[in-house]
Amino acid sequence: MKILMITHDTKIDRRIIQEAKTLIKNGYSVKIIAFPWDGDEDKDIDIEIIRPKITHVQREKRKKTFYLYSILKKYLPTRVINKVRGIYDSLVIDFENHFESYVLELALKEEADIYHVHDLPCLSTAYKVAQKYRGKLIYDSHEYFVEQGIPYINKKKWENIERKYIKFTDEVITVNDSIAIALQKKYDIKKPYVIMNKVDMVVENLDEELRKNIRKQYGIMPDEKVLLFQGGLSKSRSIEKILNITKLCKTKFKLVFLGNGEYKNFLKNESVNMDNVVFIDEVEQKLLSQYTMAIGDLGIIPYERYCLNNYFCTPNKLFEFIACGLPIISNDLPEIRKVIDGEGIGELIDINDYKKSAEVIDYIFGNDDKYMEYKLNLSKVASKYSWDFESHTLIEIYNNL
Repeated sequence: MKILMITHDTKIDRRIIQEAKTLIKNGYSVKIIAFPWDGDEDKDIDIEIIRPKITHVQREKRKKTFYLYSILKKYLPTRVINKVRGIYDSLVIDFENHFESYVLELALKEEADIYHVHDLPCLSTAYKVAQKYRGKLIYDSHEYFVEQGIPYINKKKWENIERKYIKFTDEVITVNDSIAIALQKKYDIKKPYVIMNKVDMVVENLDEELRKNIRKQYGIMPDEKVLLFQGGLSKSRSIEKILNITKLCKTKFKLVFLGNGEYKNFLKNESVNMDNVVFIDEVEQKLLSQYTMAIGDLGIIPYERYCLNNYFCTPNKLFEFIACGLPIISNDLPEIRKVIDGEGIGELIDINDYKKSAEVIDYIFGNDDKYMEYKLNLSKVASKYSWDFESHTLIEIYNNL
């Protein structure tokens, strides 16, 4: 049975690769259509990935105002450009046609039995191709897309697209129960399946010599405690508040930011007088668990209710920390609370109460018995929060189709 996955990703999301590999392992044939990307494809993926050759939407389909935006981008600060881009998107871009212009032509050449679209931007493309070949359509919503904190006019545009096509899907999948219920109520559909962003289990403990060598690269001593944030460094994630909390901690530890993003320079400037802050560039996905285990002692998730999507989030790092056996401290959000409180693998904080948050970090780093209790609980639930456990739902969906 042939499956065509369609995504607007450039660097393809781990969730997509995991799902594709699981389906291939279970006898399905899978191809992926993705957006243009200048980087090298991961040779370990071993899945056919089809991309358009263009690096921007075709010239004849651009609006003249896009050229003005392109010129301004060269001369204006990023924050101004983001506002200009937001206004441009709101007033000018037809989102449906814009995203179709990248992948629809390619997708129409690929006859398949099932079309599995990842996230809202390519839903219309997948629907149109599924209609042509009378294939099944699966919509895999990686987040609460229309509630990302985007401008109201953009939200309404996306909401209209989602409402228009979601009723034609054969199955809807999303990443947690809160978003599944929200989609069910908003569009009056049956409750979507939930497939969480769990990761492969880390079966073996990290070699101690490798741990020391990785730490040594970044000036971290073998016995130093480390508070670890990993992932994209963007303003909407409240990452700068970790610095404010760290300044109030009495325990000595290193604060490590593992990842890249437009907010990195700001964070570096804010921490210029803090000698315990370390920045490490993003590492390949296949090496991430090694770095997480080698560097981290306590993982932190600072996300706030910036929007409903953030409020309902279950970010990748939650499951990456679990797989690597790291206790977690997180701002108190409902889906994250279910995991951390429910399994006894860390503590919840109010990220805006710097003093109390600092006290919680000091408590964890200063209480060996409590820390080992978290570690023991993590070992007990590791298999439950693994991709192997979660992938059974995906195969159930496909078998039913």
